[in-house]
Amino acid sequence: MSSAGPQQPERKSSRRSDRGLRNLPGFTTAAVVFLLIVLLGAGGAAIAKWNQSGTVAIAITAGAAPTTSPTPTPTPTVPPAGPGNIVANPVIAARPALMNPETVTCDANGNSGKYTVNWASDASGGISYVVSIGVSDKNYGSPQSQTVTVNRANFNLDNTDAAYGLYILRIQPMKNTVVAGDPVYRTIQHKKMTQQCLYASPNDRSPLGPFSVNAVPASTAATNNVLNVSWTALAAGTQYVVSMVSVDTPSSFGAEFTTSTSSATLTFPPYQLDQWGSPTNGGSFNGEYLLRVIPMNQGKAGDPVYKKVFYKAYDFRVENFQHQY
Repeated sequence: MSSAGPQQPERKSSRRSDRGLRNLPGFTTAAVVFLLIVLLGAGGAAIAKWNQSGTVAIAITAGAAPTTSPTPTPTPTVPPAGPGNIVANPVIAARPALMNPETVTCDANGNSGKYTVNWASDASGGISYVVSIGVSDKNYGSPQSQTVTVNRANFNLDNTDAAYGLYILRIQPMKNTVVAGDPVYRTIQHKKMTQQCLYASPNDRSPLGPFSVNAVPASTAATNNVLNVSWTALAAGTQYVVSMVSVDTPSSFGAEFTTSTSSATLTFPPYQLDQWGSPTNGGSFNGEYLLRVIPMNQGKAGDPVYKKVFYKAYDFRVENFQHQY
């Protein structure tokens, strides 16, 4: 007689079979290995999928320092030729050679009041001299002036007690009658028994009036390459010749121009910078310069004023300068 009872023995038989598998030698070890394989396989797939979907990959090598690319040294832009721009091989008008006032002699013809003034000649050609004598220290007499093309001039001073005294002699060299050199001064000692040339200070003796110049860097920034220059404004119609020339740079740099204003801006080539952006003295324009400003009015020259300019890294400054003989 059939019933649901016969299936119970089948379940018991299945459980007995499971127990039989577990009792087989090495079954537990094989099961563990199988599970590890499954888990590691899934993990590898997950890692592969993350790498494929990732947007950033970072590679780090243990023990290796990161390499940095040095900042390239910028190439400075050299100012174009033009008024106030310091450029290589500037066009500077040829001037008469510097005169040494110590070489000027004043030869008197006895006590006649006649003097022959002599000085060293300039053999460069095209040189003339404006030679003048002012009134005495007693305010006697009238100014005298003459232009000569040789290194000699003659003057007559009155041979009287009222005329005896000290007279200032000025010799202004000119090149081709238009380019002014530097004047020299001497004192003529005119006395009844003594006639000679003595030292005379050049200060405040310019025929165009007292003249001064001020020059200062435009800022204190380490990379500043601009120099502001100003000077005394003289009578209407006066023009000013501004010259800047290098004196110890590897190459010749400078500028020269004429202006009717009382100031100018001088721009040097920018400093060459190192990889950190700091100025260096690597440029052929870094060094010392001589600044000269001279007033001119209707062909008459005043006295020039000089300044020494230092254009060096962390040393951009200006000093007073006067030629020593």
